[in-house]
Amino acid sequence: MQKISDDELRAKTAAWKDELSKITDKDELAAKLNEILPEAFAVVKNACRRLYGQEITVRGQPLKWR
Repeated sequence: MQKISDDELRAKTAAWKDELSKITDKDELAAKLNEILPEAFAVVKNACRRLYGQEITVRGQPLKWR
């Protein structure tokens, strides 16, 4: 995950959102969520790593990402 671009990380999230929104069966949705969980965790971890030390704005207030 560290080698892919920020845009590719965003695209993964968008693709999951699109794919998951089409699943109506609760059991099928649960199975798919369990399937993508390790990769989704890696995406979040890498997004946090990339933001570390940067200043972002949250609800109009500056916040240093730690």
